[in-house]
Amino acid sequence: MATITVLLGCSVLLNLLLFVSMYSHGGWEPSWTRTAAAEAESVASISCSGHGRAFLDGSILDGEPVCECNACYGGPHCSVFLPECIADADSGDPMFLEPFWVKHAARSTIVVPGWHRMSYEFNDGSLVSKELDAQIRRLHAAVGNAVTDGRFIVFGGGATQLLHAAVHALSATNHPLLPSRVVASTPYYPVYREQTEFFNSQDYKFDGDTSLWAIIKDEAVYQRMLTYMSLSTYGVPRETQLRVLKLLKVAVEKEGKEMFNFGYQTMRNRWRKLSKTMSTSKRFSIQKLEPQRCSFSQKLRKPTPAFAWLKCEREEDKDCNAVLNSNNITGRDGSLFGAESRYVRLSLVKSEDDFDLLLERMGMLVSRENDDSGDRFNGILPQNETIGKYLPSARINDSHEWDSVTSRWPLEELATHLLAR
Repeated sequence: MATITVLLGCSVLLNLLLFVSMYSHGGWEPSWTRTAAAEAESVASISCSGHGRAFLDGSILDGEPVCECNACYGGPHCSVFLPECIADADSGDPMFLEPFWVKHAARSTIVVPGWHRMSYEFNDGSLVSKELDAQIRRLHAAVGNAVTDGRFIVFGGGATQLLHAAVHALSATNHPLLPSRVVASTPYYPVYREQTEFFNSQDYKFDGDTSLWAIIKDEAVYQRMLTYMSLSTYGVPRETQLRVLKLLKVAVEKEGKEMFNFGYQTMRNRWRKLSKTMSTSKRFSIQKLEPQRCSFSQKLRKPTPAFAWLKCEREEDKDCNAVLNSNNITGRDGSLFGAESRYVRLSLVKSEDDFDLLLERMGMLVSRENDDSGDRFNGILPQNETIGKYLPSARINDSHEWDSVTSRWPLEELATHLLAR
């Protein structure tokens, strides 16, 4: 009995010492997380001149992480600007939010131990974190953009997978002998059509106009989507769910005001700058947007689109993306969205470097358009410029093209300019 008492006393003392050690210095003292935290902060501290990032899973050179430079920057530390590079406004990478997450690094960072949820399923047999489900509902309640009460939430590896799950589930409710019609509003996400045509199912076909999303009221449709998701990937990775959960908790802090205000101000400034640049152009136009009431702020808000829908107004500019490409700008061809090729989608959600370069190149293009217009009107060929720049086509030996030139400038001025060169 005495021995048992001594052992119990030692056990209590050991636990007490462990407790005191863990909470010394006013808080939890990390042990096995120290190395991971130090490694993460060491990589994050590499500045890459403010034009790139180093990552834990990036390349290593001489034992050190390598900077991954933003577009149009190079060199070991991303300090070299590449003036001839293309302003890429094609993809929809939401890099505009990066400064927000850098500012909130401490609250948005997670450490994932090697044994984190190694099982395929959660304890209740599901593939979805109940806490993540709750946070998503909380987010929609704060934003006010969707009713989640009495609805089911489907988790997937991005919109592409969820779209096909929805098409699969909804097509099963249609007449067994007639394929369901998959429709989307122009300009629609190209994958709507590409994915539907790729799977080439007898149950559905792509057929035109209007859209779908992933908060489902019909339980039968929800169950069919779950079946599709479980058979295609067997759920979303646990690490992904953990990261999303952490980020959503930060997003909904203070009812989401901080993150959404950051997003609004950033995108509002970008749209204002682009609109001002394009306002003097007659060759190009962008969509006209009016202020709308925001369900989140409950205020009338000015436009903050993620993409500009650019149109080439000149009759000869039938391929608008080719016009932009010739000026070191690339967007996404309007034909991919069910529209004409004289339309181009320009992404406004990329990094600050990407947007600044796009704005600069569009400004140069509009300025050149205005300069050219004035020169043509005045009948003066600018010095240090080639005639080919002002021709509708590069085929300057064509008689029609030469007629076009001589109608704009007197032959004496042309001859003087050519002889001077």
